[in-house]
Amino acid sequence: MSETSKITNNIRKIFSDFLSKNVPKKVTNILWSLFNGTEAGMQHIEHKVDMMMRERNMLTAQHKSSLRSLSAENGFEPILKIPAQGLLRIDINQSLYNKAGHPLFLPPFAVFTCKSNGLKYYYNSDKVLRLVNNTYFVPVVEGTTQTQTILGTGEYIQRIYLKSPDIANNSISIVVENMVFTEVKSFFDNESLNDNKQFIVKFSNNPQTPIIIYVKGVSVNQSINITYRDTLGTLGNMEISENFETEDIINSHGNQIDMSKSDITITNISGFTLGSDGTDTNAFRAAIGYNHGNNILFDNISYRNFLSRFSTLVIQNIYVEDPDRNIHFIRVAKKQILSELSSEQIIADYKNVVDNNAYNLSLSNKQDLSDILHDQEFALSSHVILDLLVIKYAFQIKFENLYDCDYHSPRLSQIIYSQFAKFFYDKNHFMDIDSILNSYQMTNNIKFEYYVMTSEPTTDSIIRHTTHLPILKGDFQIESSMGEFVTLFSDINFVIKN
Repeated sequence: MSETSKITNNIRKIFSDFLSKNVPKKVTNILWSLFNGTEAGMQHIEHKVDMMMRERNMLTAQHKSSLRSLSAENGFEPILKIPAQGLLRIDINQSLYNKAGHPLFLPPFAVFTCKSNGLKYYYNSDKVLRLVNNTYFVPVVEGTTQTQTILGTGEYIQRIYLKSPDIANNSISIVVENMVFTEVKSFFDNESLNDNKQFIVKFSNNPQTPIIIYVKGVSVNQSINITYRDTLGTLGNMEISENFETEDIINSHGNQIDMSKSDITITNISGFTLGSDGTDTNAFRAAIGYNHGNNILFDNISYRNFLSRFSTLVIQNIYVEDPDRNIHFIRVAKKQILSELSSEQIIADYKNVVDNNAYNLSLSNKQDLSDILHDQEFALSSHVILDLLVIKYAFQIKFENLYDCDYHSPRLSQIIYSQFAKFFYDKNHFMDIDSILNSYQMTNNIKFEYYVMTSEPTTDSIIRHTTHLPILKGDFQIESSMGEFVTLFSDINFVIKN
């Protein structure tokens, strides 16, 4: 029995001793109501204390706000929702120009509404688009802009709570009397910078106010103007063609114009696939070594089934070297899902993950996971958590001329890095490099030679994650045709034939 349960029982016993049995047990009786009210109050306090104890324990926490707080204590920074983005095609009939005048204009952040689901997408530009032709391609982002104004209290650091659970990542901005404040990660590291007009965004433990903004540099009674975007994350993604409408097209006088269905057609043509709900609970659990339920761990299968609950972990291998001792060696890593918004971004993100070994569990991750496993192990079973074994790959691609090299090298780089990035989160992914590069040559009517080099001997022409994680990292030595060892200097070396 918990301490709070004992307190509640003691309160009940004390009141029972002094409450006459002749007192009617009715709501209309003030003494009986006092007894019930005090007991209910203590039960509420007991519930709150028990919940607080549970939510502060990484092995028993349930609420997302608690998981955010616990993972933040472990150095993990969650991200907010990411809105879907894409291109809309606007086809304007000449009849609209004849009726409304010429030219027409699309103002900044004009709103487009999807006819099938009612979601709103805004024109992602702060410039007016002049409409004089029949076809335009407009970048849009799902969501709506929200504003909030609060008066400064004069505190050195003022706290502001935002109630929306749907705030888009990196969308919060603060302006105080035409002064734009700068978002920072730490006030301590940015002392005296930006004229001390700074703010920090953090997650709170209260689900009613999930976001806390700490603002520094606001005087008393100054107006703090906060702007952010609300987004529905994955709900803004689209898999099929949809029709849109807008009421924001204006004429040269700034007046909205009337349009019929035959005057204008708006459809989505690309994108709308990368909307995200932000960091999910599985990532929080992996960051803090979180687990639910009980299992008895005694063999490779039970260990693998147990670890498979952690959707943010990649299990490379679980094995026993000495069956008599039953020590399970576990090679496991953190999933890394990289964005493919642009070739430059995925290449930079991939190199950052590889250079910093971000896929390997940190010492604290290993300790937390080890503690969870230890609680479930049966009899003499035990474990050792190890980093993944890796095999490094490098490529050399030789073109016929400089033009082909300049044009195709960035495209080939994105394809190859994107393929290798999938190994970080999909254990079953495989890469048939011959098929990929030969298909590229046929599709683009281009000829080139390519060579694949590895840090470990392999005869498999298809790259898989079996006993070793394939990594694109050209920093190992290879043996030349002369029998000499040469150190590579790049992941993909693009050259031109003499």
